[in-house]
Amino acid sequence: MTQFRIAEVVRETGVRRGTLRHWVKMGLLPPPPRRGRGTKYDEAFITRVRAARALREQGHRLREVRRRLAKATALDLSVLASKAATPGGPVALPSPPVVPITYPAERWEKIVLLPGLEVHVGGSNALLRRIAQEIYTHYGSSIVAAPEPPADEPRPRRKTAAPA
Repeated sequence: MTQFRIAEVVRETGVRRGTLRHWVKMGLLPPPPRRGRGTKYDEAFITRVRAARALREQGHRLREVRRRLAKATALDLSVLASKAATPGGPVALPSPPVVPITYPAERWEKIVLLPGLEVHVGGSNALLRRIAQEIYTHYGSSIVAAPEPPADEPRPRRKTAAPA
């Protein structure tokens, strides 16, 4: 019977040590027969880890994983384990659903002339783009380059007429 150290379990399954410890604490995995440096794990433990990983990759919460693993036979575990992603390989995430656009939509380009002052150009109209470029060249580029006064300077107070 083959025995594995924790580092070999991590390498074989692609599940980190901390995750393995957490899964043992949560009851997904059986505790090791002994604790310490010489702890060894058997092939059944690795199969169970792979099965748990496969269920997690399918989006199941830990509570559900624990429930399903508790009822699983050795054959169920091997089938589940075969569905786990290969260690170090990409994890296959479910694709988000494609939602068709059912409303009118346009693409717009935002040109910032100054902080708080923008010109929006829609579509790919060459004339509008040229006008926006001229506005930016004439007004935006020279003003944007000018330094702004420091924000912490107090504003000058307006003089008010004294009451008569």
